Amino acid sequence: MRLSLRARLAVAQVALIAALGLAVAILASGATEAHLEDQVRDRLARECDLLRLAIEELAGQPLAETVERFADAAQLRVTVVAPDGGVLAESDAEASAMESHVGRPEIVAARAHGIGSAARRSPTTGIRTMYVATSGGPGEPTIRLALSLAEVRRATRSVRGATFLGVLLATLLAAAIAVWSVRALTGSLEDLVEVARRLGRGDLSARAWVGSADETRELGEALNTMAGELSAAMEELSSAAARLEAVLSQIADGVLVVDHDESIALINPRAGELLGLDSAAAQGRLLSEAVPRHELVDLARRAARLGTALSEGPSTVGVSQRSVASVATPLMGPDGTVDGVVITLRDLTEVQHLLGVRQEFVANASHELRTPVTAIQSLAEVLEGGAIEDPEEGRRFVGRVLENTRRLTSVLDDMLTLSQLDEMPGGAAPRGSRPVKDLMSAAAARLEPLAGRKGIRLSCEPSEGLHALCSEQQILAALVNLVDNAVKFTPDGGSVTLQAAREGDGWVRITVTDTGPGIPERARERIFERFYRLDRGRSRELGGTGLGLSIVKHAVEQSGGRVWVESAPGGGARFVVLLPEATG
Repeated sequence: MRLSLRARLAVAQVALIAALGLAVAILASGATEAHLEDQVRDRLARECDLLRLAIEELAGQPLAETVERFADAAQLRVTVVAPDGGVLAESDAEASAMESHVGRPEIVAARAHGIGSAARRSPTTGIRTMYVATSGGPGEPTIRLALSLAEVRRATRSVRGATFLGVLLATLLAAAIAVWSVRALTGSLEDLVEVARRLGRGDLSARAWVGSADETRELGEALNTMAGELSAAMEELSSAAARLEAVLSQIADGVLVVDHDESIALINPRAGELLGLDSAAAQGRLLSEAVPRHELVDLARRAARLGTALSEGPSTVGVSQRSVASVATPLMGPDGTVDGVVITLRDLTEVQHLLGVRQEFVANASHELRTPVTAIQSLAEVLEGGAIEDPEEGRRFVGRVLENTRRLTSVLDDMLTLSQLDEMPGGAAPRGSRPVKDLMSAAAARLEPLAGRKGIRLSCEPSEGLHALCSEQQILAALVNLVDNAVKFTPDGGSVTLQAAREGDGWVRITVTDTGPGIPERARERIFERFYRLDRGRSRELGGTGLGLSIVKHAVEQSGGRVWVESAPGGGARFVVLLPEATG
């Protein structure tokens, strides 16, 4: 049976309005559920902080009792996880009978970032549950709270039902208006049809002309309303897409989204940078064609085939030879099939470098500490073996023990100073206006006796009226270290000069110049590293710990300045300290 034109128009209008309402209902339902889950997540995060405070304040009480009381009061499930993954306390089960939680996503994220969360179906209750965990730091237990999302689901269903009811009522109302307007259809029908066609083509600026006494007024107004709602919805989608693009462009990790046909649906600038690609040109191309790393393509294919997230350890990629770790996570469609893969690239170059620096520091520190300790042990064994009976020999060996003890103390003092500087955020030292002349004079006065014994001329040439914005204690220690090094490494009869002058706009330049052997170019960048020595034997002979210049660098940077060396082999060395000038 062929429907009449009026019937077809009425049906078409009703269907269009119903589709729009359904889309709005679905979007509203999803947004409501996401918002409610975010509220649950925020609440659990706050409760984690409260529980950690409660555990600390009630440290004398059994942990299980504190957990049970908190869980009853907050109506939450509480789990306290040890650093090794074992369960220390659990509010809803016997902790000793529970398996290790070390691999739980929220636990892993909390230990990596301080806080982690995950929403999944509980194997115990079968109900979708929100888990939030927070970590107190390395070696500290992790606190995890859980709350059923059943209320969220019920609230979402209520919103969905109300929205669908509204859509149904709106559809019924639109049907009545459509039938009435079709019956009163006149010659303006074609204009309305054209407007509808333009809207269908995506021209959301199209609007129907509505006459004051036109029979098609309601239909025209309905079309115009629909166009406005569609325009608002499209603007919201465009805004969401723009926000997503902004987020992806700013995050530190590289992100690629690959469709089921292995074409690149999305790639952020960071991913292009790490892989050496033009991210705009790579979008839409096959992953295997755009990305030169075959192992990354294989990782994405295996993740899609197995339907599980896979990771790949750090490997060197790109022209810049960065160390990058990769994670491929499958995107699951509504029917349970894999629709694509999300690839995350994390630059671990700096982490790898810091690990290397730490290992080198531990090795150097162990060596520097072992040397005097071994010497003290050997000398003590000689004394124990009978040398102490000889007063002259005993005094000589005791003197060497004291010498190595002082050296050990110097190393430990310098390591403690560096540790204190490391704990302070950059530029966080308490700073004030300090006369540069006083700082230089104080540093020179401390080293005057040593310079006099070596016949070294120690001169101080500050400019009058200069004030630096710095930490007096730290900058004085830095200048003393620089002058001490200059005096120690300058041959007898040489000279060491301290000078200061204004540098550019808002800076003070302090230099310590000596007539020593100079510093080779290869060593100028490394001399500020911890335990680095240009001449290890001579440095130890002069009493150096290998940490002095590292302390100088950290102290100057804590005052917002910087330090470097200018030198030529055989031509002496000039250490330059640049500090902010105090104004006003």
